[in-house]
Amino acid sequence: MLKQILIVVFVLICITDADFIVKGKVKKRNTIIKINTDSPPRCFNNNSVFRNNDTLKRIVFASKYIFTGKISSEQKRKRGKFKRVIFKVFVRRILKGDVGALSDILNFETRTLNSSNRAYLLAESNSWSRRCAGSSAGQGWAALLFSGEEFSSPLKLLIDPVPTNLESIRRVKALIKGNQIQ
Repeated sequence: MLKQILIVVFVLICITDADFIVKGKVKKRNTIIKINTDSPPRCFNNNSVFRNNDTLKRIVFASKYIFTGKISSEQKRKRGKFKRVIFKVFVRRILKGDVGALSDILNFETRTLNSSNRAYLLAESNSWSRRCAGSSAGQGWAALLFSGEEFSSPLKLLIDPVPTNLESIRRVKALIKGNQIQ
């Protein structure tokens, strides 16, 4: 009888001890997933426009439309000897330019799930790097676009699309406001 009690106690201790070991090795379930920022981006975008104030001022004053948008797709086309890239841009915010005049160029696409409309336009760039177009435009990234001409579809861009951040939008808005005051 004593042997049976000792065996039962031994088995209970082994089971509870095993339970403690498993609890000690289990990971937390609600951990925060961190993005690895150590790897460099696939495409180095041309942010040199924002480093030089005079260049940025000239581009802002020369552009008819300045807007932010999400680049959803890109097409490579050839016109004569020159290659050009046509972007499909979903417009988010118009910083400079007449919205009424721009509405002739805007196309509206209706979502199937929501009843809201999304306005998009086509923008053309001549100097877009081929390796940049495949990596960043395919992922759909937000960009700041400067257009030089009115009433042309696709809009011709003065410079390549620049990734949007809060500082660049504030600087462009300040330059636009300063131009209207003078």
